[in-house]
Amino acid sequence: MDEKPKDKLNTIRQKRAYVFSRYLPDPTNGSRLEDVRNVLVIISASRSGSSLLYHLLSGHPDVLAPHGEEITLYKLAGLGAIDSVNDSHAIAEDIPLDPAQREALAFDILSDAGCPYPAVGANFPVETYLADSVQRLLLQWPEIDFDCDELYRSARGNIDKHLSTSRVFDAAQYWLDLLSNLILQGHPINPHFYDLSQGLIKHRHPSIKIPEEPPSSKLCLEEPPFIVPRPRFFPQPSAHPNKCLLLKSSSNCYRTGFMKKLYPKARFSFVYLTRNPAGAINGLMDGWLSNGFYSQNLNGLTTLKIDGYSSSHKPWSQYWWNFDSPPSWINYVDKPLENVCAFQWRSANEHVIKNIENGVIDRHLVIKYEDMLNQESLRRQLFKVFDFAQLDPEPILNEFKAPAYVMTVNPPAPKKWMKRRGIIMPALMDSDVISVASSLDYDIKTVERFV
Repeated sequence: MDEKPKDKLNTIRQKRAYVFSRYLPDPTNGSRLEDVRNVLVIISASRSGSSLLYHLLSGHPDVLAPHGEEITLYKLAGLGAIDSVNDSHAIAEDIPLDPAQREALAFDILSDAGCPYPAVGANFPVETYLADSVQRLLLQWPEIDFDCDELYRSARGNIDKHLSTSRVFDAAQYWLDLLSNLILQGHPINPHFYDLSQGLIKHRHPSIKIPEEPPSSKLCLEEPPFIVPRPRFFPQPSAHPNKCLLLKSSSNCYRTGFMKKLYPKARFSFVYLTRNPAGAINGLMDGWLSNGFYSQNLNGLTTLKIDGYSSSHKPWSQYWWNFDSPPSWINYVDKPLENVCAFQWRSANEHVIKNIENGVIDRHLVIKYEDMLNQESLRRQLFKVFDFAQLDPEPILNEFKAPAYVMTVNPPAPKKWMKRRGIIMPALMDSDVISVASSLDYDIKTVERFV
């Protein structure tokens, strides 16, 4: 009999606990929650450029960054779960929660974090990376009944091969090799769910087709596109005063007060990343219509009748919700896709604006997505962020080159939203969307200039 989602969560928790106890008993190198003194949060609505900014900041030697969005670990802890139509991704600051459960979540996030492996002049963090690999696969494929020790042995064989044959470690090639081995072992894994070059995947697995349906039938912990974990290490506790924990998830817009209580000794700083509603709505629509960003299975709660997304020919589109679930999401299960996306953009920004006004978000810096679209402008914005976060800009900005695309459905291009102009324009005329856009210094009257 198939496990229910809640039972599956318990199984994944037990397996992760086993992996830690056997293979990485001290994931934070002796560090405790009170050692975290600086937390930098990228906060934004979905599809506003946060993945790119996170990718760049997480490469700084003084930044402790989790491998991916921490919402995966919230889900694993059962927080922000959608168990009824009245639930949402919002978590109240004063939610009645056992202190031990709050501390366990905070420590889980910290255990997933690390500083980037410098690749030169340092020993490769083999044991940490092996444990990270096993942990990540458990989170990405929760419905596969992995044997943790067999998974570890597969990862060990691949890492030994790569370290003995390559002068520079290539995480993408290592991960493809690991996935290939697991596929040969009979595990139902599709590499197209990963944030990897489609060319690399097709070359390695020409017979595996790009899927349309979600990677799991009932439960997604990490939303695809799945990350490929990069080698990281955890510094000594004595180095913490100079380190900064970096967090990023669009759902943090709805749980800012709760999040700040996870690390009560830390100073929180927020980089608020904004994007014009036309571009963001178009990006959200691209995501809904891709084979990624599946976040919540609503089967048993409601049936999605979202025009432009839901179809009887694609049964999963009648119960899989994508991206975050704001309060009142139930009112949009039968609305056109562009209105759903406008609602997600508006709601996330409304919550951030409210939290700035009431002081929950106090120390913050506003950065516009539109100022990150070319190398020189992006470099200037990064300098602002490093100055704001009190981090030395040189490790990143010295000989800076804009990176390859990160978590994109389609390559960035000016005014991509115009291809859906006739669909998106009516959604932009919603009075609440206009009000939020105005608060963010986006004038709908000049929509033709939006990029």
